[in-house]
Amino acid sequence: MDRAVSKIKKAAMIICCAVLVLMTLCPAAVSADREKMKTVRVGYYQSSNFQDGVAEDEEKSGYSYEYLQKISYYSGWKYEYVCGGWSEIYEQFIDGDIDIMAGISHTKDRDGRILFPKYEMGSESYYIYKHDADTGISAADVSSLNGKKIGVIKNNMMTDFLMDWTLDNQIDIETVEFDSFDKCSEAFYRNEIDALTATDNNVDTDSGMTPVVKIGESPYYLAVTGSRQDLLEDLNEALSMMNEVEPYFLETLQNTYFKNAVVSRQLSEKEIHWLTDHPVLHIGYSDDYMPYCGTDDEGSTTGIMTDVVEALLKEVAADRNIEVEYHAYDTDGEMVADLKSGKLDAVFPVPGSLTDAENGGYYVSAPAVTAGMYLVYSGAYNAKAAEKIAVSTANRKQYLYTREMFPDSEIVKCDSIYDCLAAVDSGKANSTIINGARISTILRSNGFENMAYSLLPKSDDRCFAVQAGNDGLLLLINRGLKLIGSDYGINAMSKYTDTELSYSFGDFIKDNAVYVILFILVIALIIIFLLYKNFRHMKQQEKERARYQKELEENRKQAEAANNAKTSFLFNMSHDIRTPINGITGMLSVLEKCRGNTEKEDDCLAKIDASAKHLLALVNDVLDMTKLETDSVVLEHKPFNLDEVCSETMRMITFQAMEEGLHVYEDHKDVREMHLI
Repeated sequence: MDRAVSKIKKAAMIICCAVLVLMTLCPAAVSADREKMKTVRVGYYQSSNFQDGVAEDEEKSGYSYEYLQKISYYSGWKYEYVCGGWSEIYEQFIDGDIDIMAGISHTKDRDGRILFPKYEMGSESYYIYKHDADTGISAADVSSLNGKKIGVIKNNMMTDFLMDWTLDNQIDIETVEFDSFDKCSEAFYRNEIDALTATDNNVDTDSGMTPVVKIGESPYYLAVTGSRQDLLEDLNEALSMMNEVEPYFLETLQNTYFKNAVVSRQLSEKEIHWLTDHPVLHIGYSDDYMPYCGTDDEGSTTGIMTDVVEALLKEVAADRNIEVEYHAYDTDGEMVADLKSGKLDAVFPVPGSLTDAENGGYYVSAPAVTAGMYLVYSGAYNAKAAEKIAVSTANRKQYLYTREMFPDSEIVKCDSIYDCLAAVDSGKANSTIINGARISTILRSNGFENMAYSLLPKSDDRCFAVQAGNDGLLLLINRGLKLIGSDYGINAMSKYTDTELSYSFGDFIKDNAVYVILFILVIALIIIFLLYKNFRHMKQQEKERARYQKELEENRKQAEAANNAKTSFLFNMSHDIRTPINGITGMLSVLEKCRGNTEKEDDCLAKIDASAKHLLALVNDVLDMTKLETDSVVLEHKPFNLDEVCSETMRMITFQAMEEGLHVYEDHKDVREMHLI
């Protein structure tokens, strides 16, 4: 399958490239084809929602404009727009100065002058409209139109219908002709006329107009001027192709441009009678069927149904105080039974099956919500997935759809949709069927989000049902559904699916278990790494602290040792200094006593000199100690005479010893002899 898709993609790319090359190489040929396109002159007049954008600086839009563009796709026409008022454009069209004109009704007097195609462009009804606030004209009494001025358009079909209607109903009016719809409506808003004629399609709800009475109806066409038979042939061929390829195109245009027409809000007598007789609307609904309908935690009714009912009542009964009472049911059977007995006015939701409605004895409305249907299964899809399908006995809608789509499948009955999923999960059933609007909510909220599902070919409508024969309420519901639009219910769905899912933290954990585990492991590793790093840092700090303490202790010991050394040094040095000082003092005394004895004086002076030198050496030693503390001492290697040192020492201490009564003598050998020993 993948290979086939790949081949198709490659082929498409090759074709596109070839086309681009051809367009590049042959621009003249493309331009020539464009030149060959037939130019068609279009009569374009202003008509709200039908043909807007008559002025040159305005963008064109509307029912007719889109219709013309679609025709050009099938016919190859290109347009030249001739703009103006209706009457002016129509005369040019009759004269052949304009080729085609939209919104032309077929009458006998137009045969021959105007060519009509095989297929109509649409159909419209014609009404007399009055001012909203005008109480002098009443829809209940058409005779109130007698003597009123009514605006009409020249050469327009509506004028003929109006005159015929007044004759049939014996109403005497004064008609005021205008060249265009714009001029007529301007006169209406200036109160120059009491009423005007217009179609049901081009008067919106905010126009300030109210329809009084319908005066006729007819189909209308995109018509061709009488002399252009060739254009009629082109048009018929284009319309045939368009109706074959796009059969619902006109319906789409109708819903796009005319759904807000004021006539669409004009209630019928049956609808008015029903609203008058029923100030309270009783609606039954399937409980626990979100996002369509259900009961919230506070006991209030919720879901798409409540939004749809509120919106459609606002459209069709805004001027009436209609109260709505909701009644919840666990099973469809009980709900439909109460509808048939008259306890309920309407129920929701029911499938759009007309056969089931006929058998059940009720009418079904237009679809309120249309959604796809899914086959839910476990594992990979295979041919056996639809052999045994689980169906909830409480959900007849699911049963009917299953029987319609898979008539030969075995039905496995379960009490609820949740039991159906459990049966599929356990293998008791191969699959079950769930509405597309509910599938995400149901699977996620019950832990089956891993189940697979495939879109089935037929979508399923969810409608209102009313008791058979209650056509007044059915008309009201269908009118309201049309006015709010077919996509209203789908658009209202998001706020209920978001609420239902309420994606919890637990759901996130389950959906991302692998990533969550990896995340936790990464966080754990980071924490362990940080703790280890912190531990290493603390150990390092402890080592640094121990080393610092050890250094402090060593420094303390060194300081103590240094201090002790200083004390010892000073003690010894003070003792050593006294020796040469005493020697000097003693020699001076001797010198004083032996004056005149030259030999003795010389000896004393020699000893004084030796003691002074020794004292100087001691002082120098003190200075050297200071240098040692500042690491600035420089050692000198010098030879000295040990005999002289000893002799000097003896001379310094001899006198001091003698004073103490001691005898000092010197006895040492030659230094060289000592060295030899």
